[in-house]
Amino acid sequence: MTVDVVAQFIKDLRSCEDLAPFADGIECELRAADLAADGNAHVAAFFAGIEWIIAQPRTAREKLDVIAKMLSLKGQVHIPSLRAFAGWGS
Repeated sequence: MTVDVVAQFIKDLRSCEDLAPFADGIECELRAADLAADGNAHVAAFFAGIEWIIAQPRTAREKLDVIAKMLSLKGQVHIPSLRAFAGWGS
């Protein structure tokens, strides 16, 4: 896990009044996913997508919306372009 990217994302969540109550839980889940990624290629690919999303110059809300969209997918899914999936253009 890129600690700086995750730390900044959590900091951004804490600075949003409506998202701050969820920051600790999201941080815990990100750390758990990072640990799970060490032993599972599918989780590692998913977590790499999460890292890419949170590294983008978007609002915390926009990032959470795309993460929620990813989490709503069922089964094993291949996303050829996270930028296109997020609707963030090229």
